[in-house]
Amino acid sequence: MLCDARRGDLLTDSKIIQDVGPTLLPDEEISDLAAAEGAVNEKVMERNAMVDKLGDELRRGYCQRTSTLAWLMAELTRQLNAAATASARPSTHPTPGEHDAQVRTLESQQFSLGKSLNEEQASMTKKEAELAKVRVDREEIGQVEIGEDEWVNGKA
Repeated sequence: MLCDARRGDLLTDSKIIQDVGPTLLPDEEISDLAAAEGAVNEKVMERNAMVDKLGDELRRGYCQRTSTLAWLMAELTRQLNAAATASARPSTHPTPGEHDAQVRTLESQQFSLGKSLNEEQASMTKKEAELAKVRVDREEIGQVEIGEDEWVNGKA
């Protein structure tokens, strides 16, 4: 059974070859195959050239990026060192403990001065009140008329 099926396929295949056979010319087929192979080889070479070009550009870009990154790292290192130097306490400045002691002393002086200022203001207010009283008394004295009419029994 299997042999019969194969035999039928072979007969069909041989009939197709016989029908197509006169239209196939071996010389033309070989030249067509050679042209196709040439076109394929040309495309392969174009692609290889493109891959090489892209690889060169990628390597060039990588080198440029690497040098740029190296420059950036050097610049950042320089800035870090400058910031570290700027943040260091100069020798002319007091230590943190001395600074705290100076701050406490100045705060104490500020408190004392504030207290003195309040006392002086209170004293000034008292003096202003006393001055106002003296002015009123002076005006009252200025309004008193001294004369002979007011003498009773010759006494003032």
